[in-house]
Amino acid sequence: MGLLDNVIGSLAGQALGGGHAAAGGGANPLLQMAMQLISGSGGLGGLLQKFTAAGLGSAVNSWVATGPNPPINADQLVSALGSSQVSQLAQQFGLQPHQAANGLAQVLPAMVDKLTPNGVLDQNQSGPGLQQALAGLLGGGGQSLGLGDLAKLLGH
Repeated sequence: MGLLDNVIGSLAGQALGGGHAAAGGGANPLLQMAMQLISGSGGLGGLLQKFTAAGLGSAVNSWVATGPNPPINADQLVSALGSSQVSQLAQQFGLQPHQAANGLAQVLPAMVDKLTPNGVLDQNQSGPGLQQALAGLLGGGGQSLGLGDLAKLLGH
């Protein structure tokens, strides 16, 4: 594991309140968890519909649009996704549900922003296209989520 991977893993571990979650197999369990959440929701549009239905439409719209990305808190995230989905993700990544909810609440606004760089949600972004966009966030490609972006995501 390279120096960059160590730093990213350390930041992710701090944001999750402790040790590294190893179940994802990569250096950044927060991003992996968010990627799985998006994929499992039928794409980015499906995930954002859940948040909109939970009364978080203005926050979601600002994440997609260019400009500031207001945060949400763990309770809002659980309200939108349901406690069973958050618990299932937490278990898969070796976390407590509150750790998963806090981490996802920190990462999702910036991740959605990065997946919608032109301020528009591509409703056709699913399947292989979505996988490629998500993989680009973890590295490779001009629009990858760099260490500076990750540090901002995690408040460091």
